[in-house]
Amino acid sequence: MSAAQLDPTLRAAIAEGLLPATAIAPVQDERPWPVVLLTALGAWLAALPLIGLAALLLSDALRHGAASYVVGALVLVGAIVVLRRPALPLFVEQLFIPALIVGEALLGFGVFRDLPPGTAAGVLALVAIASALAGTWLYGFLRPRLPH
Repeated sequence: MSAAQLDPTLRAAIAEGLLPATAIAPVQDERPWPVVLLTALGAWLAALPLIGLAALLLSDALRHGAASYVVGALVLVGAIVVLRRPALPLFVEQLFIPALIVGEALLGFGVFRDLPPGTAAGVLALVAIASALAGTWLYGFLRPRLPH
């Protein structure tokens, strides 16, 4: 039901005594969870071609140099900085989720290339925890509710 249809219905219900005189129309301030889930799934699936693109563009540098660390850190930090903005549209928010994944993947490639597997896994776990702590705003879990 649209807002234009809800207003007369609400007034009619108040006039008939079905609702108290102080009743107001509900305001939806959260995104429906199916919308968030489907846009997140699309963003996560978009990360796969982006990882492939990064691998193609940086193929030699990824295998031998420090490019995986530099580019991975830049992409990861850039995505975190953008996502820290308080009122991002859903599209922009979900656009930068793949950037987080690509940044982690590039860092992971470099870390697993240069360190023993156990140490590399520990380093990546610390990077993931730091990213999560820096980005607790993702999906609105801890985002404060702004008054309207």
